[in-house]
Amino acid sequence: MYKSTNFNRFYLVVGAIGAVIITLLLKAAFTRADAEAASVDYGGVAEFLAGYGWEADTENAEVKNVQIPSKFSEVYEEYNSLQKSQGYDLSKYRTDYVKEYTFPITNYTDSSGNIVENVYAHVLISGNKVIGGDICCTELDGFMHGFAG
Repeated sequence: MYKSTNFNRFYLVVGAIGAVIITLLLKAAFTRADAEAASVDYGGVAEFLAGYGWEADTENAEVKNVQIPSKFSEVYEEYNSLQKSQGYDLSKYRTDYVKEYTFPITNYTDSSGNIVENVYAHVLISGNKVIGGDICCTELDGFMHGFAG
């Protein structure tokens, strides 16, 4: 009976230590994910857009993970044609998760020089490399074109 009690205590201690280790690992994983989200470098992507003459509103920027589809629909093929016209090709990234940065553009003007509202830049990044994106207007009569306009 004495050995059985020690045996049970041993497993209780090992189980408790295991629970503490798992809790610490989970906490570290969530802390790392929060730190990555907090340290998003909007500035580098905004500088990329500035190279095309766009002023990006980094205060209202967003970033999310998106998956490039394995099979392109007709709409996605058309979008990839736009990418190819800019020197990019999303077909190389089929099934990959990439970061999509979205910035309001504050200096887009129409032919009269008036600021156009609701214009956004989408920049797709894989690793540290721009792999595509667009400039678009979300109005009903909106538009979409490459970075160069």
